[in-house]
Amino acid sequence: MRSADIEDLRAGLITATDITERRGESYDDIVIQRAKELALLKKVAEDYGHNVSELAILTKPGDMLPTETESEDEVEHKKAVLNFETLKAKFDSYGVGVRAGSITPQTDDETAFRAEAGLPAVGDAVKKAWQDDGGYRRPITLQSGTESKADIDVADEDNNNNNTDTTDDQDMV
Repeated sequence: MRSADIEDLRAGLITATDITERRGESYDDIVIQRAKELALLKKVAEDYGHNVSELAILTKPGDMLPTETESEDEVEHKKAVLNFETLKAKFDSYGVGVRAGSITPQTDDETAFRAEAGLPAVGDAVKKAWQDDGGYRRPITLQSGTESKADIDVADEDNNNNNTDTTDDQDMV
């Protein structure tokens, strides 16, 4: 069958009968012959323990034949890899949106990502970090090394001041 005939057939401009009659054949005879061939393929596949689709593939010398059917473990592994890749793509897209300023990170996002990734629920330390940051999380990747060091110094200074205040209070008692 010519590719133009296939396109016309798909578009509904001609019928399979039109195509076969142009070749001097009968569409009814062709359908009956195809049914016989399919029945034979199914019987031979069953008799010899093959998949019908393997027998129905037309190959040329050097073509790679499809491999055996995959085990359940292989199928599950492929699903897990696909799920991981989908999750990674979501994280990557989300990160791009955050860095572009089109998405503001929020606690519901983290909860959803954790659930989808099979991670534990948000813990107290994470909740405190959200609270300390005023209800949003700043990605670490946006902080330079100097800013991170400065934040640590400020935290240490605050911590030292709190310890001094506690000591003074204890002296008064």
